Amino acid sequence: MIVKIKQEIMVNFFLDNLVNKNNPNIDVYFTINNSSIDYEKLKKIGNILDYGSKEYLFTFLKSNKIISSVSESWATNPFGKDQNYIRDLFNFDIIYLQNRIIDTDLPQSLNRINKNFNLFIASSKMQYNFILSSGYFYNKNNVVYTGLSRFDNLIENTKVSLKEKTILIIPSWRNYIRGTIDLVTYENIYSDTFKNITFFNIYNKFINEQNLISILQQYNYTGILCLHPYFSKQYVDFTKNNYIIIEKRCEYQKLLSSTSLLITDYSNIFYDFGYLKKPIIYFQFDIEEFRKYNYKGCFNFEKDGFGPVCYDIQCVVYEIIKEIKNECKINKKYLKRINKYFDFSDNNNNDRIYVEITKKVKYKYFKIIILYLCMFILFLIYIILKLIIKK
Repeated sequence: MIVKIKQEIMVNFFLDNLVNKNNPNIDVYFTINNSSIDYEKLKKIGNILDYGSKEYLFTFLKSNKIISSVSESWATNPFGKDQNYIRDLFNFDIIYLQNRIIDTDLPQSLNRINKNFNLFIASSKMQYNFILSSGYFYNKNNVVYTGLSRFDNLIENTKVSLKEKTILIIPSWRNYIRGTIDLVTYENIYSDTFKNITFFNIYNKFINEQNLISILQQYNYTGILCLHPYFSKQYVDFTKNNYIIIEKRCEYQKLLSSTSLLITDYSNIFYDFGYLKKPIIYFQFDIEEFRKYNYKGCFNFEKDGFGPVCYDIQCVVYEIIKEIKNECKINKKYLKRINKYFDFSDNNNNDRIYVEITKKVKYKYFKIIILYLCMFILFLIYIILKLIIKK
């Protein structure tokens, strides 16, 4: 007898085409806070649940799979401390998709003792080996490397986007720069002291550097500075000019697909840009301080980086001038590194993730069938032994 099981999957992060929507055996729900600016956009796809609503909580308890790109506890336990009273109602697998590429050692926050993901999606073979060997306590049964889902959208967007003569500048957030977020609500707040820190002064000086402005003007290029969301309200502090725009809010996928050159420091965004095989320059003026406050990683920027590494403004401007004069064509040296890092560049990451998720589903029910079969056999043995003893 073939049993068709109606599965309900709750997705905590929108990933287009992750699940085959034509599959009648799977109900998919996307959940997002209705106050989010992306709520209306996602509402068009249907099956949208407002995070924290009664409908969301009820559907959560019925779900077989929680698929999330974030690791925070709210994604896998919306009940808070009350979960202690209903823990026996939890009956789902957790699939962790990542919202970034993990290249730092974070065993305390993501290891199996703390999170216990049933399936851990890795972006590459390098990351796959890193997770298995760095104290996460996962094994080959629950870590798979498929490529990240968001990379498929990058490829599709790039096909329809015209490459613009634009330089994208995206510095990462520093967790040691305080006062830019509300630690209770995690909302961005304006900091009066932001203009006093080295981070601001370096970037403000960089975007207004005269040689940079001159080369942009000469070759008809523009620049866009995208601040991390935790710094977004500080955009008013920067000195404006006619060639570099300081964006209050950036549409990252659109910008990654259309821009020609990326300037970043340690931000994971460089993986996306590298995946598109476009040139990158790393600006790491505070490398010693950054290492002091952040975890060590498996990615060596000097050895493995997808572009040159600079530690001062003059170096960055020099490399930008080189790239612009070369029409922002990727250097063969760095293209080789990119091809070595990414195992998949075929636009089929979503398909591989879907296969792995459904494979685990089949394996789970196969184990249940085997368990019941073993119990049945043991019961038969018990009955036979009882009959033998009576004789």
